[in-house]
Order: sequence, then structure tokens, then C-alpha cells
Amino acid sequence: MELQEWLGSENQLGIDIWKNKYCYNEETFEHWVNRITGGNENMARLVKEKKFLFGGRILANRGLEYEGRKITLSNCYVIEPPQDDIESIFECAKKLARTYSYGGGCGIDISDLSPRGAKINNAARETTGAVSFMDLYSLVTELIGQNGRRGALMISIDCSHPDVEHFIDIKTDLTKVTKANISVRISGDFMEAVKKNENFRLHYTREATGEKIQEYVSARELFHHIAETNWDYAEPGALFWDRVKSWNLLSNTEEFSYAGVNPCAEEPLPAGGSCLLGSINLAEFVTEPFTGRAAFDFDSFKICVKECVRGLNEALDEGMPLHPLKEQRESVRDWRQIGLGIMGLADMLLKLGLTYGEPDSLELCDQIGFALADTAVCASALWPKKRAPFRNAALRIYWPPRSWRATPPLPPGNWLKNTVFTIPSSSPSRPQGPCPPCWASPGGSSLCLPTITSERRNPSTGRTFTIRCIQKLWKPI
Repeated sequence: MELQEWLGSENQLGIDIWKNKYCYNEETFEHWVNRITGGNENMARLVKEKKFLFGGRILANRGLEYEGRKITLSNCYVIEPPQDDIESIFECAKKLARTYSYGGGCGIDISDLSPRGAKINNAARETTGAVSFMDLYSLVTELIGQNGRRGALMISIDCSHPDVEHFIDIKTDLTKVTKANISVRISGDFMEAVKKNENFRLHYTREATGEKIQEYVSARELFHHIAETNWDYAEPGALFWDRVKSWNLLSNTEEFSYAGVNPCAEEPLPAGGSCLLGSINLAEFVTEPFTGRAAFDFDSFKICVKECVRGLNEALDEGMPLHPLKEQRESVRDWRQIGLGIMGLADMLLKLGLTYGEPDSLELCDQIGFALADTAVCASALWPKKRAPFRNAALRIYWPPRSWRATPPLPPGNWLKNTVFTIPSSSPSRPQGPCPPCWASPGGSSLCLPTITSERRNPSTGRTFTIRCIQKLWKPI
């Protein structure tokens, strides 16, 4: 297959993206497909059929380690949060720089840093505060190049930190923190105070001096401040952190905790955790598109999900030694998180003749989301027995199908209730593969590669015509 056949000769945007971002040393399209799929014929077929695409770092970098390149296959990482001392703060900057140099983006949380005005025992007498170091991390992100692109950074802070209002306002000055996204971690207690119009305690205890800093603010006014600033400047975002911590497949695993989120915030990760991403193109699972008989092929979709879980795990194994930092290699080894998501939702609805937001489209999206998560969990659990389970294989995860209740403790021996599939009695006694396996990434330029093409016949004239939907990118590649 040639590139023009895959993308369509009229898809100049997709062709430019492929040539400028993903093609290495003028390789052929067939060579590229074989390189990014690691020789997996099933994954190569899915890519050629435009049913699946790996994340951008895999599309660009896989296999280049054999060319002597220092690269990563993961799009993003979460760095261990800096602690409240100058060595840790600048060690975090060092880790950011090293990770950017390999092509990865980063997320960090600064909630452990002292607020502005806290007493310190050096020449300054008082600290400039947690927010003052955001420009340092933003500068590092700007300085380290990534072959025509810059690094990506997310900085978060807890809603109870005394510097939270300064944090909210920092990017209203358009010269500040220009190379980072920012988000506030929202707690359940804070939202309860908002609903009841109560005061909320901002507090911090500095371990080095024992100083306690606290004040009370109107929760509703603080929430309005976040919302109003977001409306005006598109930041800060809101991370509903108690929900993130309690509603996941590892929420009953005491050894596991999230340290932050990646720059696009779709994937919370432990310290050192990475986003190994891939997206299934929903538009390619519509049978008889643009007709009254159009339907979504769930059987083929589930088969694809299983293949993609396997393909992402193969990429995870190949990329294990390539992570820039020791903490990243250890976290990936211990938790094996992958991020299988979707793309092409709007294109799928167009082919089906459905309107986004209408009840029938919402019902279909619910069914597809459940099929994706359920099938991926099952495929993960049945990771081949010839492979050892990942080091921290969770024995207490339990996800009742289609339940919005709080995650209950796992009944002994019933971890397989994470899926509605019937599990063979010969299956392994505990989960083998990644946990959790699904995250819906927002995607980037790689998602501009697929297009909709459909031959239609005008019944009144007998002439055929082509429907083609191509995205436009209003930014130089």
C-alpha cells in the first residue's frame, strides 16, 4: 500500500503531517507501518484499515532506538511532586528537562510547596511561595526542544493550599507561565462547602519550622473565581480529585496512589507513570454508512479492542528500557498502565445519520464506552499465561458492571467480576495485563490522518459522487 492510497490523494493535510512528523529518513509507507507496529501483522492491518492509530510518540519513535536515538514511546509522564526544599524543587526541574529531551510531556503537582510568606531559615527569611516556581518549570519546558515541537507541562495545586487564589490568577498576566497548562484539584469537602455556601479552610503546615498557616474563605466565591477565570482565560482547569482517587480500578489497592495528571489531564498517573496511548477509529466500524441501514459493528469493534490491548502491551514492553528516568521505568514495570481510547466519534455519527447530543446518539455512545472498557478489562485479565503478571497485579479491584455506586471491596477470588464476559476456568488466577487499560486521550495532529470517504449514488441521475470529510489545521506543521 502507498501513502496516497491510505490517506487519499486529496488529503494534503494528512500527507504533510505524515511526512513532517512521523516518516523517518524518507522511509516508505510499508516500512513505516512495519516499524510502528513492531512487526505485528494484526496491528498493521488495523492501521492500514484506519481502524487504529498509536499515540504520536509511537508513530514517530518506535524502532528508532536501534538507530541510536534517545527516544520514548510514551507521550507523557507524571513527575514525583517536588518537596518543600530547594534541592527537590530544582531536582524536579532537572527531571522535566531530561524527560522533554526524550520527547515526553510532564505533569507535576506543587501542593507540597510552602505558600507565599512562610518563614524559612535562610537569607530570604520568607519564601516566595509555591506559585513563584511555576515560571521556572515553564521556562524549562520552553528551553528544551523536541524536533520542531516543544514540551508539554501540566501544573496542579490543591484547592486547600493557601496560595490557591494566586495560582488561579497567575495566567491572567499573559507573560506568566506561558508554557504550561494549570489545574486546581477540587475536593469533595470543597464542593460540599460550595453547595452549602460555607467557608472553606485553606491550610499548610511547614515541616521544617512547624509553622501553621491557615485562613478561611468563602467556598462559593472561590469556586466562582475559578469558573470566571476559566471563562475569561480558559484556565485553570478543574480536577475533581476525590472522584479521581475513588473511582478507578485501583481505588482499593493501598499501595497505589495518583501523583498528578498528564498535560492534557485525561490520564491520572502515579509518580513516574507514563501515557502509552492509542486510539480506535469509531468511524471505521459503521456498516453501510450514509444509508438507512447504517449500523455500528460491535463484534468487530470488540475484536479490535482485544488486539489493541495486546499491541499496546507489546509497545509497553519494547519501550520499558527507553524511559528517561529510573522512577519512570520502575513505575511502568510495576503498574503497566496503557491508554486505549477512541477517535472519530463525530465521523461515526455522520455515517450513522445521528445528531450529536440527541438521546439516540447518547445511548449509542454509552454502549460503545461500556463495550470498550469491558472488553479491555477482560483482555487485560487474560494476558497470556506465558507472561508473568505485572509486579503490582491488583487483587482487590472490583468494578460492578454499569454501576454508579461507590466501588465496593472485592469478594475473595472474584476479581473477574471486573468484566461481564464469561472467563474460562483455565484462566490465570489473577489479572495479568495492564490496569487500568483505558483512557480517552484528546489526540493531536495524528488524528488528522484518517478521513471519511464514501461513494454515493444519486438515484435520480444515476451519477456517483464522493463524500469526503477532512479536518483543517490552522497552524503550521
